Amino acid sequence: TFDYIVEWAPGAQGAPAPAGLALAAPGSGEKRAGPWTRAAIVTGLTSACEGELARIPVAEVAAAVLANPYPFELEGDPGKIVLAGLMSGLEGPSKALVESMAAIGEPASLEETAAVAGIDEISHVVAAGSILERKGWLVRGTEERIGLPDFVSKSLARSLSPSRARELHARVFEMLQARSDSDSGLLARHAALAGLNEQARGLAKKAADARRSAGDSNGAMEQLELILSLGPTADTDEVKTRLARILRETGSYRKAIDLAKEVEKSGGKFSAGAALERAASLRFLGNVDEALDVLKNLMNASEAVVALEARALAGRMEMDRGDPAKARELIGE
Repeated sequence: TFDYIVEWAPGAQGAPAPAGLALAAPGSGEKRAGPWTRAAIVTGLTSACEGELARIPVAEVAAAVLANPYPFELEGDPGKIVLAGLMSGLEGPSKALVESMAAIGEPASLEETAAVAGIDEISHVVAAGSILERKGWLVRGTEERIGLPDFVSKSLARSLSPSRARELHARVFEMLQARSDSDSGLLARHAALAGLNEQARGLAKKAADARRSAGDSNGAMEQLELILSLGPTADTDEVKTRLARILRETGSYRKAIDLAKEVEKSGGKFSAGAALERAASLRFLGNVDEALDVLKNLMNASEAVVALEARALAGRMEMDRGDPAKARELIGE
């Protein structure tokens, strides 16, 4: 949560102030509550940061407005409600700078931010940054990096038009490529948001492999899900099978089963591997009989590796059921 200055404004025909809100009248130093109108709330959220006004957490204002039963007629999440206020007074380089920082999503150098914003003169960036600093929501990172508070960044990023978002994320992608230490997963995300799907798929696959090797299952799943979100390709069944395995390993058995079924229905070369994942998940859910039925069709598969894995898994299930003789028969001992 960050602070933003809002203005108290009375409304003769308005409803009482949302519970818990008490704002100071300009210059008075005293706290007052309502009456309030929709216009008063919006005026408060869009007011400039001047004068002796009250400082309150803007996220709390938005949440209170949303929760208030009176007809303020405001729509959307808190980010959308306060967006007009956040952008108040910004135009030209200042607006471009804010949009670029929202697209980057983390503190970046002045030069990088200027490149994404399309601003040629660093002095314009500095001037624009001073405006944001006066508003109270410029984040300064280490090594002269600047950015936006997370709440502001996410709200603004969601508000960008599709064409503007693609344009900015394409520039962020180029900027990150110039860094020697850029994470492939981060590159994949911006490539996807820029509509560079083929590059995004390749980078996300690389990132998934790296995260998997590092034991970061959640990170690997995130990258595989990104690949699937970009639409079907010849590799879709492979990606789904990999994702089903990680879901099973992390205890999301029902999700793993649903994903495996999708691959099995396609009848492609990964359907047998997906069936193994489904059987393994069924085992952990206690559905051993159903799992063994799945494995029966795999034990005589033409692929020796698949047949061996199916027999080994079936053997472990028979051991679970207390039949070691049947288990040894299945695994060939």
